[in-house]
Amino acid sequence: MNFRDDDRIWRGVFADDELDPVRRASLEAGLSALRARRRKRRIWAVAGVVAPMALIFATVVSRHRGGAPDALAIAPPSASAAPTVKFIDDSELLALFPDRDVALIGPPGRQQLRFLDSAPRAGD
Repeated sequence: MNFRDDDRIWRGVFADDELDPVRRASLEAGLSALRARRRKRRIWAVAGVVAPMALIFATVVSRHRGGAPDALAIAPPSASAAPTVKFIDDSELLALFPDRDVALIGPPGRQQLRFLDSAPRAGD
């Protein structure tokens, strides 16, 4: 028996007419899945290139306008809208923390309030 006879025998064994549509459908489903995966890969590859370029373009365009945008312009505060600050003396400051060990450390006018205990006591 030569190679051609052997090949014909094997084709006869595997060439079942009932299995041929099943094989064709399986092949088409597999090819369709591979094409869909390739299409998704291409889309993500293009998006990976286009998205950073769009971001860079938007940044360059927004900075190239010249001057500050009107929408973000901040008006200087008016004198009448200035907040009033109430200054308190040392005794008033220390009275704000009656249950804590505190001290004012530093030269007059540049003193800092320091807490001598490590944490607030219960109820603080």
